[in-house]
Amino acid sequence: MADQRLGLVLRALAVNMLRVIRGAGKAYRLAHELADCSKALAEYADAFGHYPPPDRIERMLDPERPWPDQGEDRERNLDGWSRDLREDEALVREKQDARMEMRLAALQITASMLASQPLQQSRGDGDLREAIARHERLTAELRAYRAKEQRSGSAVRKAEQGRLIAAALAQSTKGPKGCRAPARLERPATAPPPPMPHDRLQPPSYDRLRVFDLTAEIREEFGVASGMDLVLWLNRLRRERGVAPLPQGQFPSTRATLNYVVKELRKERARSS
Repeated sequence: MADQRLGLVLRALAVNMLRVIRGAGKAYRLAHELADCSKALAEYADAFGHYPPPDRIERMLDPERPWPDQGEDRERNLDGWSRDLREDEALVREKQDARMEMRLAALQITASMLASQPLQQSRGDGDLREAIARHERLTAELRAYRAKEQRSGSAVRKAEQGRLIAAALAQSTKGPKGCRAPARLERPATAPPPPMPHDRLQPPSYDRLRVFDLTAEIREEFGVASGMDLVLWLNRLRRERGVAPLPQGQFPSTRATLNYVVKELRKERARSS
């Protein structure tokens, strides 16, 4: 298929170019790969009557998604994140976003250096430092959370061991059959307080999460001032349908998660209209 072949040869060219820039590619293959791309573009134009639109080429070169295109499979995978996430799962998801931001910043720095654009390079340097700091912060938070969980698990195991030992001692103090063991004063047991019911529609805490800057188009389309406004709007529409709110891992702190929130809000707004 012309569409699939074009995506494959474009990816092969992009991979080799990046590796050549890194100093580990095959520069002698570039001429052949450029010829393959030219041939694949001509085949695409013959098959569809036009060259591929920009968004299709961007999809072909999107490293976050496999090629050939998996159709709706990825959308279903993204929708799976709409369920409630444990805190450690949300932190892992945020770390993945931070790693993606580091990759994007590194690519921006490289492209700006090749184009002799010092201002864009400086901005890429700032984005990279910010992404690294965020990744380090999330790593520390995840390590602290798991250490806390481990301590909690140890306390539960010790309590269970104490209960078994107490039961064994009580069994050993029983007298012979027909004789009653001396009564012992025991502290009256108190019933534990009932657990608070979990409201699955209650949004998680978004404190300390950075909000990605909105474009002018998004501000104009939704009439909002920040990504937090988008999240509050989306959660309100989801709650009306009995759907869990946006988890921390999908908070619009990166370009990818912002695009996801915008897409979900469009869906919810269309359903409610």
